[in-house]
Amino acid sequence: TGCGERVRGGIFYLTSSGAKRTVAAGITARKQYTGGAWVAITGTAWTGAATNQARFVEFPKAGTTFIIGVNGKDATIGWDGAAATDSDLGGGAPIAKAVTSCANRGIYGNVILAAVNYPASFMYSESNDHTTTKAASLVSVGEGTGQIIAVRNLGVQSFAIYTRRGQYVATSQGGAVP
Repeated sequence: TGCGERVRGGIFYLTSSGAKRTVAAGITARKQYTGGAWVAITGTAWTGAATNQARFVEFPKAGTTFIIGVNGKDATIGWDGAAATDSDLGGGAPIAKAVTSCANRGIYGNVILAAVNYPASFMYSESNDHTTTKAASLVSVGEGTGQIIAVRNLGVQSFAIYTRRGQYVATSQGGAVP
C-alpha cells in the first residue's frame, strides 16, 4: 500500500481548527496522509504482528484534538495532530486492544497492566486528561462475559462494551467511576 505496510487500523478526524487528518497504522508504523502522500509520524515503533489490530480515538483537551492509539501489544500512543511524531502516552495508560472516549475520559478495553492481562476489564483516564490513568481505575466486567472485543462511545455520558458473550452499556456518574 501507499502507507508502506498493511494497514491494521486508522482514523479520520478534524482538528480543533477544522483541519482534516487521516492517520493509518501498520504493524510497526503510523503515518499521516497529507499533501497527497503518506508521511511518517511514528515515534516509537510498534512491535506487533498481523493479529494486532490498531484502534484510534480522538480526544479533545485544552483546545487541541489529540488521538490515542492502541494495538494490544505495545505502549498506548498519543498525537496532537501537529507534532512531527506521536509519542508513548505514559501516565499509567495501559496496553489495550480497544479504545474510546466518553465523559471526557479515555476508555481502554481488554487491558494489560504491569504485565498482567485483564481481558474482561477496562480502565479509564482522569477526567479531561487522557495522559493520566490510575491503576485504581481498573474495572472488571466479569470473567463470565468473555474478553472485551471493543469499547465504543454511545454519546456524551455512556459507552458500549462488546465482549465475546454479551454487550453492556456503562454510564458515567459522579465519583470515582465514570
